[in-house]
Amino acid sequence: MTARTLDITLSTEDPDAAARAALSVARLMAYLPASCEVEYSVTDHRLALTISTPTDHPAVEQALTRSLADPALGAWHRA
Repeated sequence: MTARTLDITLSTEDPDAAARAALSVARLMAYLPASCEVEYSVTDHRLALTISTPTDHPAVEQALTRSLADPALGAWHRA
């Protein structure tokens, strides 16, 4: 099966959340299906994520929605 990719950008206005961006990525990854691979970059108050997955995008989108509802990630939103 060929992997599919999703490019997601998240942003925050919270300087404390921005300072913990790598930890936020780890928390977000915990919600994703185990088969996903994530590459990310951090710039200022933004996270750019590339998620490679052999599963359907809706499952990944649902996981992202659940992750952003987590209070620990509450400062982040889709840009």
